[in-house]
Amino acid sequence: MKTAGQIGDGARALTGMLAQPLALLAVAIGLLVTGALYASIRTVEQQRMRTEFERRAATRVAAVREELNEAVAAVETVNRLFVAMAPVGREQFGAFTRPMLEDSPQLRLIAFQRVVAGSERAAFERARRAEFPGFGIGELAGASVVSAAPRASYRVVDYLEPMAGNESTFGLDAATRAEQDAAARRACETGRAAMTGQYGVVLGNSLQQGFMVIMPVYRAGVRRAGCAAVEGFTVAAVSSAALVAQTLANPRMQAAPDLEVSVYEGAGADPARRVLRVGPLATAQPSALARLAGGGSRHVGQSFEVAGRPWRVEVSEQPGPLPRHSLGSLLMLVGGTICTLLAAACAGAASRRTRSVYRLVKERTAALSQANRTQQLLRQAIEASYDSIIITSAEPPGYPIQYVNPAFEQMSGYRADEVIGRSCTMFWGEEKDEPGVRALGTLARARREGTAVVRTRRKDGGELWSEAHIAPFKDASGAVRHFVVAQYDVTEKRRYESELEYQATHDPLTGLANRDLLYRRLREATEAAGREGQAVWVLFIDVDRFKFVTDSLGHRAGDAFLQAIAQRLLSAARPEDTLARLGGDEFILVVPERGAAALDAGIPERILEAIARPVSVGSQELFLSACVGVARYPADSDDPATLIDFADLAMHRAKELGRNNYQLYRPEMIERAQWRLKMERDLRSALERDEFELHYQPQLDLSSGRVVGVEALLRWRHPELGLLTPRQFLVPAEDTGLIVPIGAWAMRRACAQVRRWQDEGHAGLRLALNLSLRELNQDDLAGQVGAVLADTGLAACHLELELNERMVMRDWERAVEVMNALRALGAGIAVDDFGAGHSSLAQLRRFPVNALKIDHSFVHALSGEGNDAAIPAAIISLAHSLGMRVIAEGVETDSQCEILARNMCDEIQGKLFSPALDEQAAGALLAAGRGLPAQLLRMHKRERTLLLVDDEPNILAALRRQLRGAGMRILTAPGGREGMALLETEHVDVILSDQRMPDMTGVEFLRAVKTSHPDTVRMVLSGFTELQSVTDAVNEGAIYKFLTKPWDDTQLRGHIQEAFAHKEMADENRRLDLQVRTANHGLAQVNRQLEEMLQQQKEQISRTGISLDIVREALQHVPLPILGLDEEQVVAFANVAAQRLLGQDGMALGGPVEWFMPALAEAAEGRSWSETLHGTRYEIAAHSMGKGTRARGRLIIFKPVPTGEAITEE
Repeated sequence: MKTAGQIGDGARALTGMLAQPLALLAVAIGLLVTGALYASIRTVEQQRMRTEFERRAATRVAAVREELNEAVAAVETVNRLFVAMAPVGREQFGAFTRPMLEDSPQLRLIAFQRVVAGSERAAFERARRAEFPGFGIGELAGASVVSAAPRASYRVVDYLEPMAGNESTFGLDAATRAEQDAAARRACETGRAAMTGQYGVVLGNSLQQGFMVIMPVYRAGVRRAGCAAVEGFTVAAVSSAALVAQTLANPRMQAAPDLEVSVYEGAGADPARRVLRVGPLATAQPSALARLAGGGSRHVGQSFEVAGRPWRVEVSEQPGPLPRHSLGSLLMLVGGTICTLLAAACAGAASRRTRSVYRLVKERTAALSQANRTQQLLRQAIEASYDSIIITSAEPPGYPIQYVNPAFEQMSGYRADEVIGRSCTMFWGEEKDEPGVRALGTLARARREGTAVVRTRRKDGGELWSEAHIAPFKDASGAVRHFVVAQYDVTEKRRYESELEYQATHDPLTGLANRDLLYRRLREATEAAGREGQAVWVLFIDVDRFKFVTDSLGHRAGDAFLQAIAQRLLSAARPEDTLARLGGDEFILVVPERGAAALDAGIPERILEAIARPVSVGSQELFLSACVGVARYPADSDDPATLIDFADLAMHRAKELGRNNYQLYRPEMIERAQWRLKMERDLRSALERDEFELHYQPQLDLSSGRVVGVEALLRWRHPELGLLTPRQFLVPAEDTGLIVPIGAWAMRRACAQVRRWQDEGHAGLRLALNLSLRELNQDDLAGQVGAVLADTGLAACHLELELNERMVMRDWERAVEVMNALRALGAGIAVDDFGAGHSSLAQLRRFPVNALKIDHSFVHALSGEGNDAAIPAAIISLAHSLGMRVIAEGVETDSQCEILARNMCDEIQGKLFSPALDEQAAGALLAAGRGLPAQLLRMHKRERTLLLVDDEPNILAALRRQLRGAGMRILTAPGGREGMALLETEHVDVILSDQRMPDMTGVEFLRAVKTSHPDTVRMVLSGFTELQSVTDAVNEGAIYKFLTKPWDDTQLRGHIQEAFAHKEMADENRRLDLQVRTANHGLAQVNRQLEEMLQQQKEQISRTGISLDIVREALQHVPLPILGLDEEQVVAFANVAAQRLLGQDGMALGGPVEWFMPALAEAAEGRSWSETLHGTRYEIAAHSMGKGTRARGRLIIFKPVPTGEAITEE
């Protein structure tokens, strides 16, 4: 226990502290802040209390509204029963409404009031007495029921549930109750439920306070047509007492000690019309504490309508003695006051302590001045140093800088104020893992002296290499408090060493790693991957057609292209990858695996995408691709050199597969490489050993069906491997250049053979021969072809040279030049594999091409879905519009041939007629005179064909009997799948299918037929009708007609004949269209020939004009005067010498010669004479033009005669 004296001392000390000016200021500020916070918090609490009250009030309003709406929903539900199931029986009504009464206790009865006309009353009562003896329509008179007086109409309670306890209500005329009458009129006029006000309702054979909900039932077929069309009313009676009990039972109406809820029937809060009140009376007054916290009573009222009747709910809140939601503001007020007093006491104590500290500072200032003078002397010595000096704190990890000398500022570019106080790590940034940086860190942590070579950055970002010496500085106690770092700049020395190392390890053109650095990095990557158990990929990258760039644009452009590609590859690689250039257009990318991310196909795909983007070199935009080979460590090898070799093999495999792709190394690639070497070796001697032979595949005309040409196909009869096709040896032949002599041999051999067949009676037989890319690029290909034709005797018009589409588009300008030269010989040109490449239509029109060959991949697809014919049809239409023939290769089935013929293809070749045959077999085929059957030719009219599809054999048999003799071929199938298979081999015009089949329905079958064979006419014959699916199929066009079983024989025959007529009309339209297209094709060919003739004439005129200009130029420089006269003796030409000689005599171009020299007009052909002109004697000769040329007129030549020479005139 403290004594009174101690308490008094403490009080005096507190009073003394509070008497300080600083303490008084703290009290004033604290009370001001406390008051502001109290007001702010009280505002937030009041807003929260208001929001909470409104939420609770809205919950209770919704509960009351929900109970009232349940009564309306019950009436609407019963009303829908009468609408959906008219007429409704009494038992149905009872069974339907009893569960509703059990679920909704506030509903005391549900009834149906039937509207009965006065004229129908007697009949109605007789009908009901049969079921309820003694029944009669009654009305309420006071508290008893009496017989209803005669009226024009009644609203009789006909159906009632529950009947027990409500017998007096059954048969009652509700129209006599005025309380219901207004609600009934409102309901029948609006067609919606209407509610009465509260009145005495007959419930349980007595009058009780309640409501009635009424909704009209209109006569069948009439909807909301007014009161005249009402058949009756569905009615629900609600007991007010039961409604109150049910509302109180709602979980959302749980009593709250502070809430009062009142429910009124009507729009206002009339106490006389109050139906329900819950909660305490609003009599309590707010406590003083509640008033301080801003509490008080709150009130919310809300009105709403239920079934056209207004209702109102009033909710009031009474505050409690304790402000539950305002404790925060009260606590803020009390706590703020206490804290203000404490802060004032602390401020007073601090004021006393400040005066004592001031005395101590003054004493030590003198000692510090002496220390500063000593420190200034040391600073001057350091600042005069040539080396950079840095003093740092010994506090790890940042070691903040405390001093730098001027030499440091000059070396680093930083001012002292920019670095003092900052961490030393600001100088090395990303170089924190450099060996020199790590060495300095080790010395600092160990508090040892040492030297290291460190790479840092100057302020301008430049690289700074320095030799740094670090020494710890200890205080008087021996503890290390600072470090002194002396730096010497060795940047130039390191740069020189780095340049030497870079030149030794990098490619000078692209700056990428060279072969030496590549092997070193690859070895390091594989060793690290071996330790971590990870993978390394080696990508060998070769740019396709790089030689084309250097040949066409020069080596300087090639170097620029390689530099651009190197940058593309660097951007596609990761920072940890190594990219090297081996030489030429070959690059190596080493990709080590890092972390959990596995290496996948996205890496080579990213490389291919990077190279495939267009590259701009000067004014040219180049589009090139690349091939990538991938070898993997350790899966393929653990030796770096072997990995590169394996990646090289995979890259060459990618080139063989068509370029612009990548291949992973596989062991069989070594065998393939060895096989390729063997093929190249054997190819070099195959021509000398006469191992090559030619096979011939016929080309047939789809109009006549006869053979019009043969394509010569090269074969190699290898002594060990047997007969090889070009696919097996063409690539090595192209790469080695042997394809050129092989192609020359093939051309000479094939031309000679076709000439022999022509001599044997196959006049006009055409030879088709493929040209390779190397053959196309020969300097004098047209001359070589002309020599072969001259030697073999084959007319040029019977030779058609085929060029691959990709080959033509590779260098289309060069291709056009070669094709024009070949066309000048008279040879034809065809584009092979058209559609599989990337031809430009604008360029295609400029090609002097006779024919397009549809690629076999499009022809093979013709056996599938019907849409697959779109591409061949488009190619045929395109070619015909350009005046070109179309040849389809690879035709193997009748259906393919039929589709091509239907689309006006000109010629076909393929195994359908004959595979490629050797010379003897091909000659025998030509001699036999075979051709295509008539049904495969263009515009051939076929026999009518009907396909019957049904899973019941007796139905198929009956249909066949019925249609026998109708002039058609009948095919049958037991199901949809069998029908589809039959359509692949047979031409069908009309299909009649059953709908109900086990494997697929008729609609499903005919939908599939519409896609694959859209030209057929499709009908359904069935006794089972699924209306929706059939309607959909008809709307889609999958079904032409739907016929029902059993059928009428005559009508069935008529429908089928009508279907055939429909099909034949479509065929005839198609045939007419094909004839028009054929005529257009002929016109297009004529137009193309005319365009070519006009082009040739233009070129001839241009050449003639050039020749004329050359002659004119030459005559201008002849020293003899020369005149040219036209047929009318007008001067058409005069060279410079003639103009000087005769210009002064009045000679002018375009004027008659007789104006200035009449003798020239009379000069005869071959006559010469002499005249003196301007002091010089000339021998004049006249020569007529036009001998062997189209020139007309005369040429006059003036030849000076030497003095003394005699002239003989003729």
